[in-house]
Amino acid sequence: MIKLPNSIEYFLLKAISAFLMSFPLNGSLALTRLLADVIFFFPTKFRKRGLQHLKMAYPNKSAEELGLILKGVFEHFTMMFVEVLSFPRKIRPHNYKKYVEIKGLDLVDEALKSGKGVMFIVAHFGNWELSGYTISMLGHIMNSVARFMPNPAADRLLNYSRRFQGQRIIYNDNAVREMMRVLKNNRILALVCDQDARQGGVFVDFMGIKASTVRSPAMLHMKLGTPLLMLYCYRARPNKFYYTLSFERCALPALEAGKEVEQITRAFTANIEQMIHAHPEQWMWMHRRWKTKP
Repeated sequence: MIKLPNSIEYFLLKAISAFLMSFPLNGSLALTRLLADVIFFFPTKFRKRGLQHLKMAYPNKSAEELGLILKGVFEHFTMMFVEVLSFPRKIRPHNYKKYVEIKGLDLVDEALKSGKGVMFIVAHFGNWELSGYTISMLGHIMNSVARFMPNPAADRLLNYSRRFQGQRIIYNDNAVREMMRVLKNNRILALVCDQDARQGGVFVDFMGIKASTVRSPAMLHMKLGTPLLMLYCYRARPNKFYYTLSFERCALPALEAGKEVEQITRAFTANIEQMIHAHPEQWMWMHRRWKTKP
């Protein structure tokens, strides 16, 4: 594959986004669903990997059922691309309810009363980017830990939408010190917790299979006493730009000495798994979640 210079990649993505934004939103979503169906037709590595992971998670489902779920995944995430581009143009404090319903926001204020900050446990599920945009717009500025995207052009384009309403991005290369600072200043820290954490993670069950999972939420909770909240943002109307953004307490078991990190990690991972089971077409099954072996 020919590697284009970053500047060309950036302007190419800008041109694609400008083209999609020239249509009414519903038209853009329909166009991207059509594009997703075309992409899904070809036996790419992403389709192969997605089906493999779905078979691992749902061994009792038929090939037809798994195929329909994965087709929905392709459609959901191509629509999400258009939606993220639309945030700065579409969503404002006076009209956000047209696009998102928020549940449990009072839990954030309650958690911040502890003076120890609050951690949001997030997954690549639904439209997690909408969470950071909307919450920051409403005055609860989120500090989100993220990895640099392999494509710098895409990273630059995405971060424009992320930062438009004040969301702060903390990149992994200097994350630990900055995460501690955020929480000690009684602010909000969002951690994406459904990616392979390599050998530095703790292994807990995810879809019935051991998966290396980030230990930082558990470590910070144990060190600082910071409350944990689950944050989900899932598409509530099929093929429409309308989401439910929901906060829930992370119910922790009675912790055993020496096993706290594993138990806390298992608890929030089980919550993520439960939401994915409810909306399997809205999780990124192409990610190599079980890449690292115990």
